[in-house]
Amino acid sequence: MMKHFTTLQPMFLYILPLYLVNSKQRLQKTTNKERVMNLSLENTNFNISLNISIDYISSDDHKTFFQDHITKFSFNNSKLIIKLERSDLKTSSKIKCTSIESETEVEISGCNLSFKPGQNRSILNFPIGYRYIFKTNKKYEFSNHTIMFDIDESGFQSIQFILYHVSIEFEGYTQKCELNSHLSQNVYSYFNSTDVIRPCESGDGKDPDENDDTSSSLNFYGLMTQNLGLLAILISVFLLVCITASLMIYAIVRHRRKPKNVKKVKEPYDWL
Repeated sequence: MMKHFTTLQPMFLYILPLYLVNSKQRLQKTTNKERVMNLSLENTNFNISLNISIDYISSDDHKTFFQDHITKFSFNNSKLIIKLERSDLKTSSKIKCTSIESETEVEISGCNLSFKPGQNRSILNFPIGYRYIFKTNKKYEFSNHTIMFDIDESGFQSIQFILYHVSIEFEGYTQKCELNSHLSQNVYSYFNSTDVIRPCESGDGKDPDENDDTSSSLNFYGLMTQNLGLLAILISVFLLVCITASLMIYAIVRHRRKPKNVKKVKEPYDWL
């Protein structure tokens, strides 16, 4: 893990100026209205709301796509196709995945991300091995997630996905899944990973509580910050107990120190 972060340090020094140049544009785009789309599979209808950015970052280039640049988002013959284009930069990107629909779930897998950095530049292709499984009885909310994919081991090229807010609302949902994070907390992912991602579910593929229709959250940092008052009370009670116990022990020890010419009488604390 330390080696991984070491390789990121030189990349950061190279891409920081490019990132700062695009920061003003990024701020303007992310304040725009979310992109809302109504989509249908064979037996499932759902709505998607997007406020995202996709960045291609290298030592000499930085291209960014926002939700406004989506020109196609569709399911067709078990295929999910997402196209993004920026005519001003003469660059484009395409995400193509396999979709599998069952009675209770939708699986997205076998994705391939292609990216054309410029008009006279070669197309880059990146297969993504992750499998994403969503339950059709849930509404999913993702906020402030930064996902990084390193293109090569040197760390000088990467693809960055920022999910400012993504909502996937299946028709007739009865449960909610909310996953909130912080944009500054990067999640490093790997193109060759074959992990199965089931949001708001435990490792065995089951919900923590099938009857709970409230939100589920994995934001442990937020949980702690929201309960600082309770934490302070618990610490205060613990300190009070420690102080009280110390005073009792001191009183017991002092009480047991009697003059030598006094005959010892059995005391109630002799069993200690």
